[in-house]
Amino acid sequence: MVSRSVAVEHELQRAAETGALVLQAVDAEQVAESQRGGLNHRRKSLPYRLWLHRQSWYPAKRAEADPNLPLLLRLEQRLRERLRARSRKLWLATGHVGQPQAFVRGMALGESAYRWLQRIKRRLA
Repeated sequence: MVSRSVAVEHELQRAAETGALVLQAVDAEQVAESQRGGLNHRRKSLPYRLWLHRQSWYPAKRAEADPNLPLLLRLEQRLRERLRARSRKLWLATGHVGQPQAFVRGMALGESAYRWLQRIKRRLA
């Protein structure tokens, strides 16, 4: 974990000292590798996501809107957008009012579809 706050750093250390949390040192290369997926997602899919929202205003980007992305990545981006919208809607309806089970049930089908798509991508890679 990387903390950006001295207070959070102290809480993490305290939790580690009491055994509530196990911390393991990692080097910069391991940190970079752990973040690679998120960076790739943003870099590779940004032009497509801009294209999906070409009718909406967004701040200037270094990438241009572009619909050309491999089919599975296009499906993944559309599914992520739907999951994000559903998650927000369900959280407002259930999650923040003490109904986490309803939130989890409401997200289950979309999460299953996302995991299925990820398995296909791994098999084709």
